[in-house]
Amino acid sequence: MIGLMACEKEAIESDPVMPGNYSNGFNNELLASRIVNETYAKYSEMTDKDFFNVINPIKNQLVENKQLNTDKSGEAIPLGDIFFFYEGTINAIHAHILDPNDEIDSYFSTFEVPIFEEDGKYFIETSDYNSFYSEILDNIDTEINVDSNQYLILADLSLTNVSSNSATINVMLGVGTAASSSMNFTYTPGGEVHGSNKAGWCGASNTQGVDAMNFISSYLNGLSTTANLVCNANETKALILKGTWKLEDINQNTTIFGNGFQIGNYYWQSYTNSCIGNNSDTYDNEAQWMNWYNKSTQNLPAVKSYFTAQTGFQDMEFLYAQLFAYSSGNNFANANGRNFHHPGWYFFGKAYCDQ
Repeated sequence: MIGLMACEKEAIESDPVMPGNYSNGFNNELLASRIVNETYAKYSEMTDKDFFNVINPIKNQLVENKQLNTDKSGEAIPLGDIFFFYEGTINAIHAHILDPNDEIDSYFSTFEVPIFEEDGKYFIETSDYNSFYSEILDNIDTEINVDSNQYLILADLSLTNVSSNSATINVMLGVGTAASSSMNFTYTPGGEVHGSNKAGWCGASNTQGVDAMNFISSYLNGLSTTANLVCNANETKALILKGTWKLEDINQNTTIFGNGFQIGNYYWQSYTNSCIGNNSDTYDNEAQWMNWYNKSTQNLPAVKSYFTAQTGFQDMEFLYAQLFAYSSGNNFANANGRNFHHPGWYFFGKAYCDQ
């Protein structure tokens, strides 16, 4: 029986994270990495049309019956395909366009799924996939409150461990919630805003509930695929997450990107909860905000190139970012005593449109 082992809102701890890419020396985890990486390599040049030729029959069955037909094909599913075609199918059915103004959370669950090995390849029976998919649906229903204006941005499936008869699969749900503030964060603010802790506008009282991160996040996500992917009329979109980069002030980024490139130089950090903007000078106010807006995008090409090299997908896309406005005492590394900062995660992958 497939069991839901853990479900909680938590932080992604590793940096960087490739789905199923772990290197702590345990053979089962290395096998999980190999299965997913071989799947990515196999399908890295697949066209949108070919992709949907595979997933449309899957999608139609899941939409109609909430399960695959076990009496027709009877064929087991290659385990690696779960993290490509079947992940894309889940998002094609359930994911929605991201509003950059909205708040973003991530929820994580772990499942144990029965599998079997044949000639060095690993498979999941259709009936076992149906049980797994049913629990994913339950998970979506549990974590997403439609009455509270919540919706699914993206579901990501990660293979973390493989044994002879069982696979451990982590499921991340990226969830959007309609912004509680009436402020439209897609516009440059007209003055100074505290950088962190929802401390509100500088020099004004009773304005708590917003900070500079809200505006920077909205600008950044306004450029993302999940906010802008519009397939033609009657076409279905499907998203696949291939890499998550933890954004924090750590110098080891230079060893990955080279040339002294440090991601931590390109997001807001401060020793105090200082303000961004200028209440008395319109031009300087605009310049300060555009400086941080532009900086928020300057990491994207480097991270995209890294994940392209790791997966073989030449058309890797920036799916969205989840940023935070933190003071000290959180789980993100923070160098040089700068206790207020905007860490978070960049999510990269591939988007397909049915053609």
